[in-house]
Amino acid sequence: MKYNDVLLHPPGPVVNVLVRPMRRVNPARTIQGELDTGADISVIPESVVFELQLKRKESVLMYGYDENPTKRPVYRIDFEILGYTLRAIRVAAAPRSTILLGRDVLNHFIITLDGKAQTFEMIDP
Repeated sequence: MKYNDVLLHPPGPVVNVLVRPMRRVNPARTIQGELDTGADISVIPESVVFELQLKRKESVLMYGYDENPTKRPVYRIDFEILGYTLRAIRVAAAPRSTILLGRDVLNHFIITLDGKAQTFEMIDP
């Protein structure tokens, strides 16, 4: 797959992610997900929380690149990525337009990045 050079500058790997409330088929929404190996936990847009009527499970203290802590709500959802379903994934919500796919999700896949060719492969073993 090709790196996304419209959404990300510099270009980077992005996949479509189907998001659903945990153990439900509907409602569902497909959103672009940025692969972020620096993130411990995946992050969904706050708009998805309202659209899918997700129920808050807890909160988590998160530290961004600026090292300032922020308390964020946490939810459990199901992801479908490249035809593979990941159930009951613990995610935080933040004001953003894309999903950040952290190591909690990425560690389920074999991912090969080719920065020179600006391509990547993401498969389920």
